[in-house]
Parts: sequence; structure tokens; C-alpha cells
Amino acid sequence: MLAVFEPIVVPGLGKKPAVGLLSEEIAEWVHSQPLRALVRRFGGEEPAGGLDAELAYLDDFTTRRWNFRRYKERNQVDAEAVTGADEQLVFAAADALGLLRPRPPMYQHYDKVVVLGGLVRTVLWRTGYAAHLVRHGVTTDAIDAISASRELARNEIDPSRDEYKLLSLFGLPHRNFEWEVMEDCLRRAFGLPAFTVERQSGPDATGPVRYRVASAEADANRVRLVVAPAYKSDRRANTADGYRYWASEVSGLQPGQQILAVTTSIYVPYQHAVALQNLGVPFTCGIDTVGVDFNVIDDSPSPQVFRGVHYLLELRSAIRAYRDVVRLLREEAGSKCALHPIYPPS
Repeated sequence: MLAVFEPIVVPGLGKKPAVGLLSEEIAEWVHSQPLRALVRRFGGEEPAGGLDAELAYLDDFTTRRWNFRRYKERNQVDAEAVTGADEQLVFAAADALGLLRPRPPMYQHYDKVVVLGGLVRTVLWRTGYAAHLVRHGVTTDAIDAISASRELARNEIDPSRDEYKLLSLFGLPHRNFEWEVMEDCLRRAFGLPAFTVERQSGPDATGPVRYRVASAEADANRVRLVVAPAYKSDRRANTADGYRYWASEVSGLQPGQQILAVTTSIYVPYQHAVALQNLGVPFTCGIDTVGVDFNVIDDSPSPQVFRGVHYLLELRSAIRAYRDVVRLLREEAGSKCALHPIYPPS
């Protein structure tokens, strides 16, 4: 018999963060039946000792049992690592924890809409969904897309996850970097002309520290593409780096503003937690993070299939991100002044 769990609220979704309430919602997520059922199923124990200790245990446990990437891209993990009844339980728990089914935006107007980058398919669908939302009732003062200077990934074992093959399949030009694909997809989704570069790193900058800000406008929509530099030069920019750079250097983000972030449902808890850490708590902004609704965005000719391993990976990412949020909340509670991040952090 398949497990059925009651839906669990994704912590801090849509609300301007209040320290006490956000901590309570994270604790409810950690203590939830679906998460605890998964931990037991994979040989773990029910964590105890308070929220800090519980998140520390879950961080260690998921590193040992759910870290299927191990320096691989998400599209290169072994999809058969979790199968059968274990995988069915993962699907049920992921659904309850907010990683499976999309939900519509909470509000009609947002100060800023942010589209997050990723692999080829996700970039195409997220930009398309953001354009759909703007054309069907969501109003905003700014549309920004955040990408990185990441080289596209090949996958010789599974052609459906090879980014270079997907470019051809979706009728996109040959590119080598994620941000180039995102620019093509933004132009397609919003009907934009060529982007104009506003600023970019100098010719001596190489690898992940490169940055670029460009924009284009059509039909009263001005869209900006932000290629964020990495905080650490030995890796590419991640979601946190992108949010930090966008907030501090590009967006003119003000305390109390409302942000709509567009991603894919499987990444909603993790990327929402990262947004809370870098935007919500420091700037007291409300963050509404939504996944692409494939009832309105056509995912053919190559739909993306997520397996149990992928959901466990993103649950692990969410746990680690919520641990960072709890640390920040503790600092915020002990500080008399607002925390506003400066990029790059010192």
C-alpha cells in the first residue's frame, strides 16, 4: 500500500519573515511525518535535542545516505540508486513536503520577479513560465533572471540529460554556457530583441568569477539577465551567490518588498530557504517561490523525469539550507540592527 501524507507548509512561503514564526515553521517541517518516515526508511533515527541538534543530525545523515551527486551535475547521477518501494515512499514524502506539485503565485503584484537559472530544460521552461505569469495577471515592477558562468554538461550514458543534445532538440542555438542559453530563452519567451550589456567583468577575469549584467525591452517588459560571479573562485556561482549579487549590486532591493521567484517544483524548498537566508531575513522581504506548472508550459519533446534519487538530493539540500537559515535567525535575534548583506561577503 502506498504511503499517503498530509501536505506540509514550506517554511516562510510568501510571508515577510518573523524570527519566531519562521523558526516554528522550520521545526514543523523537520518534525513532519513524511521527512521522519524517509529518515527511518534509509536507516536513520528520529533526531532529537532541539532544532539545531536535529538539523545537524539530518545534515550528517543525508550527507552519508542521500548525497548521490558527489561532484557530479544533477543530470549525471545514477537514477537507479533508489528503486521499488523505497522510491515510492520518496515520491509520497516529496509530494507532501512541497517538491512535486506546483502551486500558483500567492499574490497578483510583486515588486520583483526573479527567474532562476539551471540546466537547459529548466532554463527554457522557467523563462517560459515567468512570461506566462506576466501575460496572465501577475504584475511586477522588475523582471530579472539570474544565471552563472557555467559550462553546459554532457551525458554520454543518457542522451536525454545531455545539455548539448537538448539544445538541438528544443531548437536552440549551439551554446557553451548556461547564461547564453538563458539569454536565448528569455528572448524567445518575452519576444525580446538582442540584449544590451550594462556592465561586465574585465578581460582578465576568468572562470566562475566573471559577471555580466545585460537587458532588453519589448511590450513594456524590461528584462535583465544577471550573470553572477562566484563568492569562491574555486567553484561556480550557486543560488546563494546569485541572490547576494543580485540583491546588493543590481536590483536596488529595498526592505519589505515582495519577490516572486520562479524555479522548478523539485527545488522549491531548497531554493526558497536560500532566498530566505539571503533576501528574506536580511532585507525583511516576502518571498514567494513557485515551480513551473506544466499544465500551461509544454515540456515536449523531452520531458524531464525526476527519480527518487533526485528528490532525496533536493531534500538534503533543503535540510542544509534550513540549517543555515536557523543560524542566521539566531544571529538576527541577538542583533539590534538589520542585517544587510554586502557582496562579496567579508
